[in-house]
Amino acid sequence: MNWANVYPWIIKGIKSGELKGAQEVGVKEGVFETIFTDQCSEECKKAVEKATEEITNGKIDFKQYFSE
Repeated sequence: MNWANVYPWIIKGIKSGELKGAQEVGVKEGVFETIFTDQCSEECKKAVEKATEEITNGKIDFKQYFSE
């Protein structure tokens, strides 16, 4: 988790009135970031970077995998 991105996200959300109560936060909000080791192949890095971009752009919706 990148806590340096969490607090500005919270403050901005509260000021705008968008955040109220419990919130979902993750990759799209810049809170979770991937750290690659030297053992990670370029193929793996590219796949993760593509998935991160798709999550951020809203192309991947994880809610479909969970019931309410």
